[in-house]
Amino acid sequence: MARKIIGIGLVIFCAASPLPREGLHIVQATPLQTSPSLISSVSIPTYSNIGTYSAKSVINNYDSAGRLIRQTVTDKNLVIVYSYDKNGNLISRKVDAAPPTAPGKVITSFIRENAATMNWNLSSDDRGVDYYEYTLTSNGQEKKGRLSPTATSIHLTGLIPSTTYTFSIKAVDIAARSSSVSSITIRTKDLTIPTKPVLTSLVGDGPTLSVSWSPSSDPDGIKEYILFLNGNEYLRTKATSVTLTNLPFRSNMVIKVQAIDIYEYASETSTSPTVYLIPSNEIEKVSENDNSRDTFVLEWWSNNKKIVKYRVSRKSDYIDSGRGGGGPGNGTYALPGLGGGKSFSTVDYTTSPTYRFYYEIGRYNHTITVEGLDASDNVVARSSEWVVQTLIPTPVGPGGYY
Repeated sequence: MARKIIGIGLVIFCAASPLPREGLHIVQATPLQTSPSLISSVSIPTYSNIGTYSAKSVINNYDSAGRLIRQTVTDKNLVIVYSYDKNGNLISRKVDAAPPTAPGKVITSFIRENAATMNWNLSSDDRGVDYYEYTLTSNGQEKKGRLSPTATSIHLTGLIPSTTYTFSIKAVDIAARSSSVSSITIRTKDLTIPTKPVLTSLVGDGPTLSVSWSPSSDPDGIKEYILFLNGNEYLRTKATSVTLTNLPFRSNMVIKVQAIDIYEYASETSTSPTVYLIPSNEIEKVSENDNSRDTFVLEWWSNNKKIVKYRVSRKSDYIDSGRGGGGPGNGTYALPGLGGGKSFSTVDYTTSPTYRFYYEIGRYNHTITVEGLDASDNVVARSSEWVVQTLIPTPVGPGGYY
């Protein structure tokens, strides 16, 4: 039976084919087509000639010198691979009855704006995997490459930020049979970091502190928030509020929050005032301010959330006129009707942690106690006794003070 050769603009090494099967009919020859790789060039045979005959087909593989090195013959579900040395001598014959298993599930262990790493588990094949073929697709463009039969990962570079890619990989055995494809779709990192979270609430209750902040934004999504206590990582959470427990009393604490996106890019940390906790049944003085010659301002705080108002009790004890020196007006002397020389007590209520009162004429010691009341007027927190002194010297007449 004469051989008929149909060439398609290519050199066909038909005469050199020592296929041990008679009647093979070569009807097409094409160079192996490859696409540029995103990673690196892949070393592959120079030509691949495809032949068909009835239910049989053959793929001839040649080295760079044009010598036939392998023939893969397919007869229905049976594949036979013939290997040859450089002199054309048959050195092995392998029968392959099944394609490789699909590579294990593809996962990504690293993604950045211009790079990604893909990982998978090895395929299995009764005659051995010859190579892996991967395809990287994005925006309708496709790039292919080959990897060694032992490869379980690939690091892709030269990617475009904020772009979706589909990575597919399949195993090919020595009989040129392909497995099914395993794939994953990823999106590369954008070039922005998450917005900075802003603390919106710090509420203490004894050794407990409730912290809330505004959510951060990021084109790729927020993975979690890190809360820092005094500069050290304290916890991670996906929420925008947390409750910290068993915190120390009377210790200055700085709370800050940082947002982390899905690619582990971090935002700036939030700013925070210093937090200072006391037991919930206590009220602690913050400041006392003698801000003029006749007005005194007292400020305090409590971290008891049940408090709705404060009761301020003031006992004012007269000491002396405040003039000093001898003669009239010295010691406990005071002019009638000007407030001097009288001790008294007052009770006032306020919803803010601030108390303001005006001086009486003379020198006074004021003992002040603040109680925190709940909605039923029960005392739920109490201060210690705070003692402050005020002084307006008793006038001696139209001329003013000594």
